[in-house]
Amino acid sequence: AEQARREAEEQAEREAQDGIRREAEDKARREAEEKARGDAEEQARKEAEEQARKEAKEAAKKEADETAKKEADERTRMDAQKQAEEQAQIDNEKARKKAEEEARLVAEEQARKEAEKAGIEAEAQAQKEAEEEASRRAAAAEDPAAAERRRQQAEEARRI
Repeated sequence: AEQARREAEEQAEREAQDGIRREAEDKARREAEEKARGDAEEQARKEAEEQARKEAKEAAKKEADETAKKEADERTRMDAQKQAEEQAQIDNEKARKKAEEEARLVAEEQARKEAEKAGIEAEAQAQKEAEEEASRRAAAAEDPAAAERRRQQAEEARRI
């Protein structure tokens, strides 16, 4: 009965440690994904908007200059510039939407990669902590010589 009780306690302990480890891994993974996604999306959005503004400005200027050269009439030049600016705004909006979509895709991929990396690191850390806790508990429950052998075995396993 004592043996069965000890085995039940050890099983409950292992299950509790597994649960704690899984929760820690899940939390670390979620936090890493959220941070990575937010950072990557913000950076990509800023870069995309700046590039879109530059391109729209250059396109509007180029189109206005070309139209002005073709037309001698000042009114025609002004109308052409206004039209070019409107077209540039339309083009800018299209470029911005395209850049945001690209930035979102890049951010999701980067977040996924970072989350995988964070998950692996969290799993390794949780495993290490679980092994250390198990070793400490085993040492407390066993005689010193057996506890020392178990500690050395755990340390050897970590090195491998």
